Amino acid sequence: MRSNKYLSTIFGTLSTIIPTILYTNYVIYYFYTGRATLLDAGWFSYLSTHSLSWSITNPPVLYSAKSGGSFLTTHISPFFHLLSLLYDKLLSFIPADIYFALFIGISYGVISLAIFIAGVRLLPKVNLIYISILTLISILTSLNGASLALIGFPHIEIAIPSFILLFISLYFSGYKKLSIVSLLFLLLIREDAGLHLTALLLMIILIQLLYLRSLKRLDYTLIGVAIFSLIYSLTVIFIQKHYFPGDNALARIYLGNPPFAHLSADFIKHRLNFIINNREYLYLPALATLMISLISRNLFLLASLLATIPWMALSLIAVTNMPGTLSNYYTFPLIIMLSWPIPAFLIYKVYIDRTKDSRVSILASVVLITLLSIALFPNNRGNADNSPWRGFHFTKLQRVTKTQKLLYTIRENKKHLGNILFGEGLSAFVVDTLQKEEYGYLNHFFKPQIESADSLIYYLHSQAQKPAFEIMKKIIKQRGMKYIYLVEGTDIVIASQFELSDILPIRLKRLTIDSL
Repeated sequence: MRSNKYLSTIFGTLSTIIPTILYTNYVIYYFYTGRATLLDAGWFSYLSTHSLSWSITNPPVLYSAKSGGSFLTTHISPFFHLLSLLYDKLLSFIPADIYFALFIGISYGVISLAIFIAGVRLLPKVNLIYISILTLISILTSLNGASLALIGFPHIEIAIPSFILLFISLYFSGYKKLSIVSLLFLLLIREDAGLHLTALLLMIILIQLLYLRSLKRLDYTLIGVAIFSLIYSLTVIFIQKHYFPGDNALARIYLGNPPFAHLSADFIKHRLNFIINNREYLYLPALATLMISLISRNLFLLASLLATIPWMALSLIAVTNMPGTLSNYYTFPLIIMLSWPIPAFLIYKVYIDRTKDSRVSILASVVLITLLSIALFPNNRGNADNSPWRGFHFTKLQRVTKTQKLLYTIRENKKHLGNILFGEGLSAFVVDTLQKEEYGYLNHFFKPQIESADSLIYYLHSQAQKPAFEIMKKIIKQRGMKYIYLVEGTDIVIASQFELSDILPIRLKRLTIDSL
């Protein structure tokens, strides 16, 4: 019995660590190859390390981009306080971008851990073969299509499905006290996190009622969690709208102003046509979910799909394109649906039938829902990165250390560089000191900024936006910057009116304007 416990602990740890490493590496790669943007990667790395005051404050450079200086006008996310406190007390030796990368990586690791915890309860016995298969399934679940779509634009929303899945797995595996801990962290992520959990729990409760046909036999603890989560989110949203007005994300992203003025038959037709042609990794697993739930007679498989219908309907009519095409981090609720097979069968076992052998149905659901979403992900359009696995490898340590040395050197020698313009990819590193006059969204600078620029610092081949480095090249020509250098060990260019090779204590390689 003890050996089984050790086996579960070892492989459970392994199932958590591997996705954490893969996704952490991706975000590091994202920052150190010029793919990162100040909005939102640099913004979130700043908030993860600078939110020690009660009112989470945006960095100075974003005051004009956001409604006021408080992040609370956009989202109520107290978990930034926890991350910043941990960083301040224990981990401040880590660069802010790598700390943020680690948070994102751990969030993906939590998905795998949740599936592993639920899966252990479904194993006929805990031996090396079964536990190895479960570990593989858990890791692959963290790589589902919606997860891969989100990582191309790393966002804090990943933590919402991660901790919903963890809560469900802990709760139905009998770890009620630990599930409450995961619930509390979940609610701190964003003001609407409780709404997403409530929708899922409501579906689970209604399906339980459909099976049992008895109000007395319902899980009233789970009903209590759903009510508490709903009240919490509605209360926090009320507080936000009343005390921190300004950024109406619902109108700005979804409803438009005036509401629904953008809607037409052609608008909906265009959206549906794009989704049909590019989101097979989402809707085909959804159809498989419907099919398998009917064949296996496990209606709990439908819970996560049904819970996302209001959100998907809102996304379809969204005034902005990213949610309307189910791209990048706007797919985050569907991560639950694509990770749902094993939790669904655990719920069925707890509520309906503890003796039923569902191994064939579980395996079929994992293949046709989770693995199908992975297989269909390549070659889609509309996401920031359609091949994110290319960034799962370890980023060269030299690239990280050289970049960090450059950033330190710039801070110490800013007076020698005059008026600086930072490219988008570099801006994500220097959010805490970046000034408005030094930044242009996606390298689009105003005329006065260009006319006064003495130095440019940017990634030579920006992957965030392909035209971005052409803008910088044009500014170099316009300003007649004769001194152009590549920082050795990186793809970072410094162009200046001044000779810098004897001023900056870093290795530089001289370039010409034609070599850019």
